[in-house]
Amino acid sequence: VYKGSSSYTSANVSSLTPAQGTNSFTGVGTQTVTFPTATYIYFKPDSKWASAGARFAAYFYNKTTNTNKWVSMTKGSDGIYYCEKLSGYPNVIFVRMNPKTTDNNWDNKWNQTADLTIPTNGNNYFILYNCPDDDSWDKIGGTWSKK
Repeated sequence: VYKGSSSYTSANVSSLTPAQGTNSFTGVGTQTVTFPTATYIYFKPDSKWASAGARFAAYFYNKTTNTNKWVSMTKGSDGIYYCEKLSGYPNVIFVRMNPKTTDNNWDNKWNQTADLTIPTNGNNYFILYNCPDDDSWDKIGGTWSKK
């Protein structure tokens, strides 16, 4: 997964012609590719939320413009979920989703965090509080920190 901003410059690739009978290319010149900068938001569920094969999504929304967008989250090798933070959406709800579904919508929701305001101080990592032992796993809060 690419994260961040970088440039790649390679000599001899601006004028490309495949070599006869192969998929290899030769050429002369320089090509520069610049990757856009992406900002990520991270989420760590507690063990109860992470159970039963749950998948996770982020529901970004803007109260002022009355707009919203769902984004599927990816599980990192450290067990922390992440997705790109969408510009123009100052609020997020992390949502525990039914793993037997692929669409992100409220009908496929198992549980959700409280309505959260994304910090503007650089904190981008939300750690869910431990869920109670009863069935009240919705609207759970947590803490923001920097990852």
